[in-house]
Amino acid sequence: MQLSTINKNVYRNRVNQILGGFVVSVLALSLIFSEVLDARFGVAGGIDSEWLAFTAFVMAFGLCAAVLHGGRKHSLLQEVVYVCRLKWLLWQIGQRLSTLKLAAGNGDGRAVEILLFYFRGRMLVYSLDNAGGSLATLELELIALQVVAEDKGIVPALRPVSASGLKPYWS
Repeated sequence: MQLSTINKNVYRNRVNQILGGFVVSVLALSLIFSEVLDARFGVAGGIDSEWLAFTAFVMAFGLCAAVLHGGRKHSLLQEVVYVCRLKWLLWQIGQRLSTLKLAAGNGDGRAVEILLFYFRGRMLVYSLDNAGGSLATLELELIALQVVAEDKGIVPALRPVSASGLKPYWS
């Protein structure tokens, strides 16, 4: 995965639309499924209405999640899916952060590339999610990493980063 620029306004607008539509759809479908289940298995069936309502909610949530999962390749979801995948990859890198920092300190060029991707990706995600307080810390860590790279004579190529490329750094 490589970092790309995301229009913050478009991203936030689409995330809000997706979340709002998901919540409204789950609520509406829960009511519909609840009425259908209550009519079919109601008091005559001896099943508590709370369990029917819970079952209706689970069915509605599952249906909405399946529709959202099926539509993830749609152009309207492109930025949102990209940011979700980026967050997942950044989480995986974060799990190996101490090993990567140690390897970068020992002169491993690929570890430096992965850490540069990690810090730049975190800065992108923080700017999209309005987490400005942490940006200064990330900038300091990025500068420190660049100093280490210069001291070790490493020129990062900024190749794409994938989860499979992290296996050598699992501790």
